[in-house]
Amino acid sequence: MNGSTICREGCAMSSVSMALNCFGIKIPTSSGMLTDSNPDTLNTWLQEHQGYVCLGGDCNNLVLNAPDRIPTPPHVVKYAEPYKLISKEEMRQHIDRKGIVIAHVRNSGHFVLLTGYETESDIFYCNDPFFSVTYYTYQEMSSQLLYYMA
Repeated sequence: MNGSTICREGCAMSSVSMALNCFGIKIPTSSGMLTDSNPDTLNTWLQEHQGYVCLGGDCNNLVLNAPDRIPTPPHVVKYAEPYKLISKEEMRQHIDRKGIVIAHVRNSGHFVLLTGYETESDIFYCNDPFFSVTYYTYQEMSSQLLYYMA
């Protein structure tokens, strides 16, 4: 990953890793074993399976549909939506259907895994892989990545 670290540039991948772990999806290792999803195991799998792409000289960008290729029977992870901002209602519906919602926050500089929401407000709860934050408001989001389990 060009000398960069997961801590510095791994928020999208770490958020995907947290979601996979929540769903009990195991990551295959090069030795053929299955292991729990965590940033290290997913990062290794992505590096071995063309899971990163170079954009503007930065070669640490997650290939958004790369998790689709993880052999995870009986579940399959699918990238669902173009990288865009969806409505609060759509986000809530996706979370309710046990979909994976990864929000782009902090002026489009950081990704977090959304885990729930408050019905009567704009608050969405999250697992933030870097900051000690437990929620963001809808207004703090610039886009979302949506995945679902098939």
